[in-house]
Amino acid sequence: LSFTSDEDGAEAATTFRVEPDVTYKLNDKVNLGAEFEFIHTGYDGEAVANTLRVAPFAEYVAIQGLTLGAKVGFINVSPDEGDSVSGTDIKPYAKYVKALTPALDLTAESNYEVISEDIGDLNTLTLQAGVTYKF
Repeated sequence: LSFTSDEDGAEAATTFRVEPDVTYKLNDKVNLGAEFEFIHTGYDGEAVANTLRVAPFAEYVAIQGLTLGAKVGFINVSPDEGDSVSGTDIKPYAKYVKALTPALDLTAESNYEVISEDIGDLNTLTLQAGVTYKF
């Protein structure tokens, strides 16, 4: 869950994002799952765009704490005005998880995202760190 506001850019935007995922542990080494993402973006208080992304993924636990995986996302962007645009993205990633308590993990993740030209031909490298609560 996130909220961002960029008032200084050439095109001011406010974004609200919800991004849950579901993971099934197939065995000690392999996880399968899906990530669901909804993004609502408003530009200058006028135009609005909604983005829906569904990304099935597979993960392999290489060594304890280090997971390698890949997501293939199917994206649809629906602006308030104009035609919807659909595309795909591919996101290979590496994730390291260190257990702090039985329910709390410290996570570091690096991924490289390649988005199809239909959506915007954007290739990005992302580094993330956070705390995960398991329930």
